[in-house]
Amino acid sequence: MKRLASALALCVLACAVARGQTGMGKIQGTVKDITGAVVPGAAVTATHTATAREYRTSTNEVGFYLFPSVLNGNYSILIEAAGMEPFRGQFLLQAGETAVVDAVLRVGSTSAEVTVTADAAPLVVTTSPTLAVVTDRARLDQLPISGRMFQTLVAQTTPGIDGASWVPRVWGIRWGVEFLQDGAVMANRDTGEIAG
Repeated sequence: MKRLASALALCVLACAVARGQTGMGKIQGTVKDITGAVVPGAAVTATHTATAREYRTSTNEVGFYLFPSVLNGNYSILIEAAGMEPFRGQFLLQAGETAVVDAVLRVGSTSAEVTVTADAAPLVVTTSPTLAVVTDRARLDQLPISGRMFQTLVAQTTPGIDGASWVPRVWGIRWGVEFLQDGAVMANRDTGEIAG
């Protein structure tokens, strides 16, 4: 029985790690009208720009919608409800990120349409306590830092992080930061040091 429980726990852990390396993200938001009332049953279509793949859903009774696992990349979003002007927006979804696109729909006429040309997703994430930035490899290779390690870049540019790049401290707390690469934790599981 112990072996079966151990094998099951290992499978669950492996699935969680594998999911973190898929490059997937989430898109979610709430649809309201100009008075602040939620709009249930609104049709939401998110289109992955590079592949033209469309993801479709509709808002629930509290005006919330969710695309739980979608490819990362540039997206355009269209939100429509009967008697309302459609909402359109564009945003970039990074790997492992949750893009929150809240829409406000106005009462429409037969010929009116609102087009949002600015970025639809806010820069401040309010759904997670984790601060994260995704940087591609080519950008890291161009940085004028010793060793070409992004930990050194973080230590040199982030207030509150100090100490050696292999065991950084956040506001004096040792191991107060965790680095991920392709969804996997970059630390020696025995010592907790990044260099291991």
